[in-house]
Amino acid sequence: MVTIPNWTIELAQVDSSEVFTSYAGLEMRFIVHNFELRSTEQVKHKTRYPTNLYRDDQTRTFIHNFIYKQQKDLLDSNIASK
Repeated sequence: MVTIPNWTIELAQVDSSEVFTSYAGLEMRFIVHNFELRSTEQVKHKTRYPTNLYRDDQTRTFIHNFIYKQQKDLLDSNIASK
């Protein structure tokens, strides 16, 4: 088992028709900057297999809110400049 004390999440704009691991034109990347080995003992998890992160309600809502804010900011700046 490891602990990950230093990490970041990045959103990258991609073409969802070409990038399998994306949703709504965005790919979420989990960047590990540092990790520490805590134990060599295998940990038993209830969910042994990975799940689709983009089917998670909180993640999907975060992405939708992010896209909405970007669109709104762009629209507001275009309106203000005219």
